[in-house]
Amino acid sequence: MIEVLSPATARYDRLVKRLRCQRASIREYWIVDLDAHVVERWRPEDERPEILAETLVWMPRGTEPGLTIDLLDLVKELSARESRGHLAGPPGAFASSSARLASKSA
Repeated sequence: MIEVLSPATARYDRLVKRLRCQRASIREYWIVDLDAHVVERWRPEDERPEILAETLVWMPRGTEPGLTIDLLDLVKELSARESRGHLAGPPGAFASSSARLASKSA
Protein backbone atom coordinates (compact mmCIF):
# COMPACT_ATOMS: atom_id res chain seq x y z
CA MET A 1 0.00 0.00 0.00
CA ILE A 2 1.29 3.48 -0.84
CA GLU A 3 0.37 6.77 0.82
CA VAL A 4 1.51 10.22 -0.27
CA LEU A 5 1.46 12.34 2.87
CA SER A 6 -0.44 15.56 3.12
CA PRO A 7 -0.28 17.83 6.16
CA ALA A 8 -3.96 17.16 6.89
CA THR A 9 -3.57 13.36 7.09
CA ALA A 10 0.10 12.78 8.03
CA ARG A 11 -0.55 11.88 11.67
CA TYR A 12 -3.43 9.55 10.75
CA ASP A 13 -1.41 7.85 7.97
CA ARG A 14 1.68 7.37 10.14
CA LEU A 15 -0.13 6.10 13.22
CA VAL A 16 -3.63 4.75 12.68
CA LYS A 17 -3.36 3.56 9.09
CA ARG A 18 0.14 2.16 9.54
CA LEU A 19 -0.88 0.15 12.60
CA ARG A 20 -3.91 -1.22 10.74
CA CYS A 21 -1.67 -2.30 7.86
CA GLN A 22 0.80 -3.94 10.20
CA ARG A 23 -1.94 -5.78 12.11
CA ALA A 24 -3.43 -6.95 8.81
CA SER A 25 0.03 -8.29 7.83
CA ILE A 26 0.22 -6.14 4.71
CA ARG A 27 3.73 -6.94 3.49
CA GLU A 28 4.76 -3.35 2.85
CA TYR A 29 3.25 0.06 3.59
CA TRP A 30 5.07 2.92 1.90
CA ILE A 31 4.66 6.49 3.11
CA VAL A 32 5.88 9.05 0.57
CA ASP A 33 6.93 12.22 2.37
CA LEU A 34 7.38 14.92 -0.27
CA ASP A 35 8.54 17.51 2.27
CA ALA A 36 11.33 15.28 3.59
CA HIS A 37 12.04 13.75 0.14
CA VAL A 38 11.94 10.20 1.49
CA VAL A 39 9.84 7.07 1.47
CA GLU A 40 9.22 5.29 4.76
CA ARG A 41 8.90 1.54 4.19
CA TRP A 42 7.00 -0.29 6.94
CA ARG A 43 6.63 -4.05 7.26
CA PRO A 44 4.40 -5.91 9.75
CA GLU A 45 7.22 -6.65 12.21
CA ASP A 46 8.84 -3.17 12.09
CA GLU A 47 8.99 -0.89 15.10
CA ARG A 48 10.65 1.80 12.97
CA PRO A 49 10.49 2.36 9.23
CA GLU A 50 13.24 1.80 6.73
CA ILE A 51 13.97 5.31 5.40
CA LEU A 52 14.70 5.38 1.67
CA ALA A 53 15.97 8.54 -0.01
CA GLU A 54 17.57 7.56 -3.31
CA THR A 55 16.36 4.19 -4.56
CA LEU A 56 13.56 1.85 -3.59
CA VAL A 57 13.82 -1.78 -4.66
CA TRP A 58 10.70 -3.90 -4.35
CA MET A 59 10.90 -7.61 -4.99
CA PRO A 60 7.66 -9.45 -4.17
CA ARG A 61 7.99 -13.17 -3.55
CA GLY A 62 8.34 -15.19 -6.71
CA THR A 63 9.13 -12.27 -9.01
CA GLU A 64 12.31 -11.49 -10.84
CA PRO A 65 13.51 -8.95 -11.57
CA GLY A 66 12.17 -6.61 -8.93
CA LEU A 67 10.93 -3.08 -9.41
CA THR A 68 13.52 -0.34 -8.90
CA ILE A 69 12.26 3.20 -8.35
CA ASP A 70 14.54 6.23 -8.57
CA LEU A 71 13.16 8.17 -5.61
CA LEU A 72 14.98 11.39 -6.44
CA ASP A 73 13.19 11.58 -9.80
CA LEU A 74 9.89 10.41 -8.34
CA VAL A 75 9.87 12.97 -5.54
CA LYS A 76 10.83 15.70 -8.01
CA GLU A 77 7.94 14.72 -10.31
CA LEU A 78 5.40 14.40 -7.50
CA SER A 79 6.48 17.72 -5.97
CA ALA A 80 6.02 19.42 -9.34
CA ARG A 81 2.54 17.89 -9.67
CA GLU A 82 1.66 18.96 -6.15
CA SER A 83 2.74 22.55 -6.80
CA ARG A 84 0.51 22.58 -9.89
CA GLY A 85 -2.37 21.08 -7.90
CA HIS A 86 -2.25 17.86 -9.95
CA LEU A 87 -1.16 15.36 -7.31
CA ALA A 88 -4.62 13.97 -6.80
CA GLY A 89 -5.41 11.93 -9.84
CA PRO A 90 -7.08 8.82 -11.07
CA PRO A 91 -6.42 5.52 -9.30
CA GLY A 92 -3.04 4.16 -10.34
CA ALA A 93 -1.53 7.56 -11.19
CA PHE A 94 1.23 7.09 -8.62
CA ALA A 95 1.91 3.55 -9.78
CA SER A 96 2.20 4.58 -13.43
CA SER A 97 4.60 7.38 -12.50
CA SER A 98 6.66 4.93 -10.46
CA ALA A 99 6.81 2.38 -13.25
CA ARG A 100 7.77 5.02 -15.82
CA LEU A 101 10.57 6.32 -13.60
CA ALA A 102 11.73 2.80 -12.79
CA SER A 103 11.96 1.94 -16.47
CA LYS A 104 14.16 5.01 -17.00
CA SER A 105 16.60 3.78 -14.37
CA ALA A 106 16.75 0.21 -15.70
